[in-house]
Amino acid sequence: MDSTSKFVKLLSRGDCLLTHLFVPHVFCEKYASAIPLTVKLIVRNGYEIWVDFDKKNERFIGLGYLFSHFSLVGGQSLVFEYIGGFNFKVSIFGLDGCEIEYPNIVHHLQTCRPRNVSLYDGGWSFASYLNCERHIVDEVVVPRSFVDVVGHLVPDKLELVVSGGVHVVGLFNRKDCKISGFASICVTNHYTRYLI
Repeated sequence: MDSTSKFVKLLSRGDCLLTHLFVPHVFCEKYASAIPLTVKLIVRNGYEIWVDFDKKNERFIGLGYLFSHFSLVGGQSLVFEYIGGFNFKVSIFGLDGCEIEYPNIVHHLQTCRPRNVSLYDGGWSFASYLNCERHIVDEVVVPRSFVDVVGHLVPDKLELVVSGGVHVVGLFNRKDCKISGFASICVTNHYTRYLI
């Protein structure tokens, strides 16, 4: 799957009270024909939940347990990655933009134990939303919680991958908790919005 097999949902307070979640139209146009009517959402800690994919209304139905078990609130984000067949990987990002520390839980219908999530089984991520429409953005502030967990492992010079599969070289400033190097994307590619 290419990097566009992902989509992001920034949750509103109202989303977390529902049992369904709308899937972006652009994602549905590209992938809905290949995705079955029932899919499995797989969270990094081993939590799995089967939900219905309502193709006509472009939404997942049956997310109430996921919202409840992970105590999701408005302002958090979910990243869905379609990995083929029935399966979607799901990452959860907190209010500060950093991937959450996943609780030690599995869905009540599962017979397995939860997995410990570590840096070595998929890394650790944070999300920052950039809008280059009105002015050029070169740097983002890295969440303190991300720096506390993995800051000592991040090199000064790094490759940044933004949504759409664009790669750029960036610099990590530990002292100010910032990553710079995004201006080239804003200028040369005429992109207006990114999730990094």
